[in-house]
Amino acid sequence: FFCQEDDLIRYAQDYHGLRDVYKIQFKVLPSRVIQVILFFSWSFFFFFFKQKTAYEMLRSLVGSEMCIRDRSKVVLQDRDEKTYEVDYEVAVMCETIKALMPEAEEEEDVDYSSTPIPLPAVEAQHLELILDWCKTELAHKDEKEDLKKARNHEFFEDKDDSTIFAIILGANYLDCKELLKAGVYHVAGILHKLSPKQIWERYNPDKPLPTKEEIDKIFEDPQLEWAAMPDFTWE
Repeated sequence: FFCQEDDLIRYAQDYHGLRDVYKIQFKVLPSRVIQVILFFSWSFFFFFFKQKTAYEMLRSLVGSEMCIRDRSKVVLQDRDEKTYEVDYEVAVMCETIKALMPEAEEEEDVDYSSTPIPLPAVEAQHLELILDWCKTELAHKDEKEDLKKARNHEFFEDKDDSTIFAIILGANYLDCKELLKAGVYHVAGILHKLSPKQIWERYNPDKPLPTKEEIDKIFEDPQLEWAAMPDFTWE
């Protein structure tokens, strides 16, 4: 179809007449040329941009995957500078940790695993227990309230009083409200079953019982007058 102009004129004169030459030139030659140009153009652009787009998409997907993986981990540091890598969802259960996380203009750019978050007020053994509780709580977040109470009771039941209070203090420092509530609820259940003398002996094993005069002197403080118990006895 890439014929010379003279050949095309002769062809038109022999079969269609001279008056159809320009019509043939317009309808035959340009249309086929355009078809060829479009064919190769679309082929080139399709191949080039398809490869480029696929490459860029692969890079973006890999970058997103890396970003999600980094963001899903948070590194914590206890009083002894020991580090713990935990899931992001576990870490944000504690408001103090959430407040100490680095900020950025775009959340996708934050790498929470790059810099440990220091928690100097919590010892290693107690931080591990708190994190274990958070992981279990997150795994059973849709559990019924009765089952949660039973699980919390089991968590605290096998621990001594000093550990329980350390967990409560740690939960208070970390502002982990659910764990703090569970710990206080457990201690309240213990105190409810004991007399004042038994409470003193349990939590002050090496100290003698204070006298009535010593107790009254404590409540002379204006801030404690509301709690004064004039008829208090140890029995």
